[in-house]
Amino acid sequence: MTERMAPSADPPALSSALSVNAAAAKVLAEALALFTVHLTALSGSDDPEVVHQARVAWRRFKSGLKLFKPALKPEPMPSLTPLQHLLQGLSALRDVDVALTETLPQWRSTYIEGSPKTSAIQTRRRRGWRQMSQALQRLADVQRSLVRRELARPAVVTTLLALTEWVDGLSGVKQDAAFATVPLQRWAQRRLDVWHARFKTAFKSSRHGANPKQQHRVRIWAKRLRYGVDALGFLLPAQRSHRWRQQAAEVQTKLGAERDLLQARTLAAHVAADDDILTFLQGLADRAADQSS
Repeated sequence: MTERMAPSADPPALSSALSVNAAAAKVLAEALALFTVHLTALSGSDDPEVVHQARVAWRRFKSGLKLFKPALKPEPMPSLTPLQHLLQGLSALRDVDVALTETLPQWRSTYIEGSPKTSAIQTRRRRGWRQMSQALQRLADVQRSLVRRELARPAVVTTLLALTEWVDGLSGVKQDAAFATVPLQRWAQRRLDVWHARFKTAFKSSRHGANPKQQHRVRIWAKRLRYGVDALGFLLPAQRSHRWRQQAAEVQTKLGAERDLLQARTLAAHVAADDDILTFLQGLADRAADQSS
């Protein structure tokens, strides 16, 4: 899905004079803080953007963990197991929100007004589309309630507090000897070089008869590269930073749109939408896949 960058999702300002540990602490602390802020907002808001920004913040946090992992020797991180149901719920809720507010609305007129254009058929299609949309809205309401129930669980609250304390302590952890004398700029350039190479490898593999597993791998590396450049791209030559972020964003947007169509079709089937709606959505998804191959 297309990832809109709200101002609140901007990465923190860093300095090249920071140690790798201190940079890691800042990047992770900012992402985790935004995650908890949007979770708090979700408790009283039905705005799909709140869910979206919560998931963006969490992906930034996870990407930050992977980005800085080779340079850190911290105390063991708190287990994320208590958050799994919450994270799965947020993902499921976001899928329904995207279908309702982004993917399906752009194809409604095409479906209803498509050939044949008799008034009786258009009336039937309009009714079927409305019934599907209403069923999806009910599904979104149920899923949002489940997420809020998870947010209230003591284990979730305790885990988020423990994660915050762990991140706060990172800057005081003794730097691994292999990185203690390496300037942040040199370390960042080497690390992002590796990530860009892996992104390119995954992308090239997907260009030759890509299967869903390969496409998922490309999307993962596109996200990691994009978030990595967002966090540390100021330490790269400006043109390289811009080019890498643009490459990653374009792949994310393209593959995300294909995934959104497939997900909309899956959700429509889940709420027992009319067969001709399912056929229409499947045709759109197949066409998008053909164009990308």
